[in-house]
Amino acid sequence: MVLDRPARDFASPCVPRYSTGMTAVKIAISLPPETLALAKAAVRRGEASSVSAFAAEAISAHARGERLRDVLDDLLRETGGPPSTLERARARRSLAAAGVTGRKRA
Repeated sequence: MVLDRPARDFASPCVPRYSTGMTAVKIAISLPPETLALAKAAVRRGEASSVSAFAAEAISAHARGERLRDVLDDLLRETGGPPSTLERARARRSLAAAGVTGRKRA
């Protein structure tokens, strides 16, 4: 079936929770049971308003991470790669002299 109008024009009056001005697109996805359980637990804790909101935020966060990786890759290319051991040591001394402390990675 080909629709010549946007799907939102066909919203059913029998389904009151969806308005004809809905800005989201409804899709179906398959999740492992443990992933769904994580999303439902986040909703119960009030960390997300719905499983859909949880999934949307997770996808957005992933996309932001991808963009950040692209920026970091560009910076590394422009500066000749990651800092050397000597550069890291100098940076740590400068930060310590400025009173800035950080966490050590495990």
